[in-house]
Amino acid sequence: EAILEEFMATLNYKYAVANDFKNVYEYLHERLVAANLKKDPEILNEVLEHLREMRDTWKEVMRTVNAQKSAVSQ
Repeated sequence: EAILEEFMATLNYKYAVANDFKNVYEYLHERLVAANLKKDPEILNEVLEHLREMRDTWKEVMRTVNAQKSAVSQ
């Protein structure tokens, strides 16, 4: 929960996409609270799946950016 709260706190709202990320982070945070209250591991698995997808997407973005930087510098 604290990590998601930190993600929300560090969003840069000069970019419109920040509101979309805020909504996703709020949803995931609410699901974690529900999982804790209900002691439901399925909700935790749902949140984990979403976070892994987001992580993998960011990894791909970083690979693409790095590849573009390498191509430009050559």
